[in-house]
Amino acid sequence: MGRRAKNGGVPELKPDGDGLYSRELGWKPAKEPGKLRQHKFYLGGDRTEAQLRYLRLDQVWAAAEKRWVRDGEPGRPLWDETTLQIAQAVSRGQSACRLDVPGWAVADQLDAGTVVHWLRGVQQDFPIIRLTLADEEVLAEGEREWQEHAGRLVAHGKRLLQKNTRQTLHEALDAFGEHLRRHYSDHAGRLSLTGQVARKEIPLLKAHVADIPLGDLDLAALDRWVEHWAKRPVTKRGRPAAPKTCTNAIKRIRMFVRWLHRAAEWDWRKPVDYEVLPVRVKVSAAELARRASGDQVETYTAAELVTLWRHAKPRERLYMLLALNTGAGIAEVASLQTNEVRLGQPHRKYGVPGNWVMRIRSKTSVYGEWRLWDQTAEAIRWYLGVRPRGDQTALVLTEAGEPVLDQTGGGNRAQTVPNSWARLTARVRKLEDKNFRRLSFNKLRKTAIDAIRDIAGGETAGVFGCHGKPVPTDGLIDLYSNRDFRRVHDACDKWGERLAAMFAAVPEPFVAGKRQHHTSEAILQKRQRVADLRGQGHTLARIGEEMGLSIGAVRHHLHRASAEAPAQPAVPRS
Repeated sequence: MGRRAKNGGVPELKPDGDGLYSRELGWKPAKEPGKLRQHKFYLGGDRTEAQLRYLRLDQVWAAAEKRWVRDGEPGRPLWDETTLQIAQAVSRGQSACRLDVPGWAVADQLDAGTVVHWLRGVQQDFPIIRLTLADEEVLAEGEREWQEHAGRLVAHGKRLLQKNTRQTLHEALDAFGEHLRRHYSDHAGRLSLTGQVARKEIPLLKAHVADIPLGDLDLAALDRWVEHWAKRPVTKRGRPAAPKTCTNAIKRIRMFVRWLHRAAEWDWRKPVDYEVLPVRVKVSAAELARRASGDQVETYTAAELVTLWRHAKPRERLYMLLALNTGAGIAEVASLQTNEVRLGQPHRKYGVPGNWVMRIRSKTSVYGEWRLWDQTAEAIRWYLGVRPRGDQTALVLTEAGEPVLDQTGGGNRAQTVPNSWARLTARVRKLEDKNFRRLSFNKLRKTAIDAIRDIAGGETAGVFGCHGKPVPTDGLIDLYSNRDFRRVHDACDKWGERLAAMFAAVPEPFVAGKRQHHTSEAILQKRQRVADLRGQGHTLARIGEEMGLSIGAVRHHLHRASAEAPAQPAVPRS
């Protein structure tokens, strides 16, 4: 027991026979009906701690009295099951009180969210101690329900605020396009090739989404937008958009959402439930069947390479050899530097004499090296002899002496290499096979990698192609070891042996001065047949119908036949 100090300060406490301090405080029903009694709280055996608990109990009882009056309970204030639990926890010096769910809440079968709401109200009334529930499952379930409810309220409030703005989705997409222009341009303001592709996608996105207010761009609208592209919408040509186009559109939408969420000038924030989930672009059964009927990756056949080599000009053959020998695409051919080509030098590590290309691929920043075939070395020596003079470091230059990798004045990709390859393909289709496949130049790179994989396996093919992760099961292998290029060198040699028929098709592929076009045996026979029909008196139209040629092609063959005919000896006059 104890009593207040005369000055109203720290109470004077006296321990009982067991050395424990106690205090009687507040009221609760006694055993006799209609009577009340005070509850006795034990404060422990430490005098200082007991005095502190004594004072804190005063605060608990004062809060209990206030709560009683506020709730309109009749009679004098009493301890109930909840307030008494709190007071007992304070008397024991506990830092937290684990409350039982009140009996009235159990009787009314209140849900977990309502119980947690009640707990928060009690905590506001008794801030001197942390309150929680003894039933942890009810507590966790109630907290989850309130978080979800709060999220819905926040999202609803944002939608209400955003609906008051006049900003629209198409305006935001236009601003996003300007952001891409600034992000992908250099200090001179010239847009990179990546930036050009990104900006061209903005009109496509606008064409496939309504110009709604930004306030209406909620989670459901974003899901519909992505799903629209996942289902491959019909294009202006009346066909479903290509899977790659749809995949790129979905990536750009997600990039737009990230940008718009951070852009302070746009009154929009992404929904709290927004997640980037995997999306599969739909592919029809017919398209899958077409894929299954052929190779997964388009590559040139050995016969097609022979045909291309026979009709190619020396510079085009240089492109072919760089692609087939080193797995170079357009970017690799155009960016190859003269100091990355080492002719007639021993290998810097293995000491083997030969011709080499040693470089770092710009796309992956991965080092690669290749042993050059004799034909490739011959092509490079030929080109160095005719290469425009100047201070440019790139190996392949335009006729004006500029690197072929540079963008045009309008900022577009330079088309020197692909245009040259397109002309070669057109030449083959015109002179030998009108059904010859039109494949891009980069299919040569895929042809080379496919051949190396067939010869030496996938890991060697990955090293040959300068892939960033040639060992799929170990992405860190390059951090702890050097790549074994000897296997690449050996595979290159075997790949070159497979191309023996191609090299044999033209005895002198690189000649000084302007190359004379090599005419195949099939074309010579066709030309002779045209000449014979003309000699028989047939019209150009009749010859073209029989040979499957246009009148212009018939004239061309007749002209060439006349030019190639041996000169007739002069007949002396009598």
